[in-house]
Amino acid sequence: MKKTTTVPQGPLGHFANRLLASVVGIDGHRRLAAGLAIGCVIGCLPKDSLLTVAIALIGLLSTANLLTMILGALAMSLIAPNFDGLFDRIGFGLLSQPMLQSLLAELSAWPVVAWTRLENTVVTGSFIVGIVLFWPVYLSGCVFFKFYRPKLILFFKKNKSTRWLANGNNG
Repeated sequence: MKKTTTVPQGPLGHFANRLLASVVGIDGHRRLAAGLAIGCVIGCLPKDSLLTVAIALIGLLSTANLLTMILGALAMSLIAPNFDGLFDRIGFGLLSQPMLQSLLAELSAWPVVAWTRLENTVVTGSFIVGIVLFWPVYLSGCVFFKFYRPKLILFFKKNKSTRWLANGNNG
């Protein structure tokens, strides 16, 4: 019988190994960029809207990289509140259109639509800005990850703290 040995896990153990493998692993630059772009859309939106949950679910069901999605959402969540005034003006301009008002009035009869908070000018404006930012973030992310992914892999493999987090003292 073959004896198996277990590798000691660091403070974050299996979780750190999975996160590091998502960057070092087989995910290509397009999946990394898609995760970043979806995360930026999620980060633009207020977090108390069903719209945020729906976009996060779409991101989780896609082949986008989860780590870059989380990092994109965190980064944009820190930046987005500074632009609430802009989101409000964009949302107000859009929601004051007569055609959209009648459409929203019809849709508001559905209980689920109220949870999206699309009648809120900030939610609507941030959703529009997030959708508009998707392609530029995706394309710039493709370029960034295509050229810098090998350097990131080398950094994670040589960095003592990432090895320690993933493998304990053996790194």
